Amino acid sequence: MLNALVTLASLFVLGVAGVVIWETLVANGAKVLAALHGRSPLAEAAIATRPVTVRYAPRPAPMRATVKPAAELRVAA
Repeated sequence: MLNALVTLASLFVLGVAGVVIWETLVANGAKVLAALHGRSPLAEAAIATRPVTVRYAPRPAPMRATVKPAAELRVAA
């Protein structure tokens, strides 16, 4: 009896998975076929635009001040 219930549950899960896959292919089948043929919208060139000029002027690194350790810190080490 338990085997029959497990079999029915498994068939139900497989059926639901099949329906989900089928509905996905119905909704996006044209996109999938276009991608398989190499005509994906992402593979095509984007709208031609003028390149943007970026000016970069790095700031000089700040000078680090040397700190002399206090005598009590040297003793603790």
